[in-house]
Amino acid sequence: LILLAQNIPGLGWNYQGYDGHIGWGSNEIQGYRELKSAELLQLIYGSSLQLEAELQTVYPMRRLLGAREIDGHPTKAVALATSGTLNGTYYFDDETGRLLRIEGTFGIGADGALSAVINFSDFRTVEGVTLPFVTTLTNPALQVVTKTLSLDVNVPLDDAIFKPKKEE
Repeated sequence: LILLAQNIPGLGWNYQGYDGHIGWGSNEIQGYRELKSAELLQLIYGSSLQLEAELQTVYPMRRLLGAREIDGHPTKAVALATSGTLNGTYYFDDETGRLLRIEGTFGIGADGALSAVINFSDFRTVEGVTLPFVTTLTNPALQVVTKTLSLDVNVPLDDAIFKPKKEE
């Protein structure tokens, strides 16, 4: 079950969700629509809190590109792909194994794709899981910095919040 809610200055509210059956998106500009194929997979995989542990299953096509440096950290670059999603290069910190950066082409909207770089930083451990509290997405059009201010784990939620938001 997934629900992403973003209030983007100048664009308004944007929602994406998955109720276990239907992937959907809804925003003030495009209205409601169902997510299909690569866009739905991008939502599901991109929302995983354990993505590094799932990469071998999610991306069966892998190629080691070798050593690279990202913001002063030695990393290993790996090209990852699957027939259902777009390709990308993933950079893993040599010391911690954490994913620090993804460079690739990402789905936008129903029919589009855009090259972008996603950087992960400010890693903190909450309830035994280490997560980035800052994510910076940079593409030719804009840069979006997402900062997690707080994180609550295992909070009871009503499954209804994951249902498609056709009216919003």
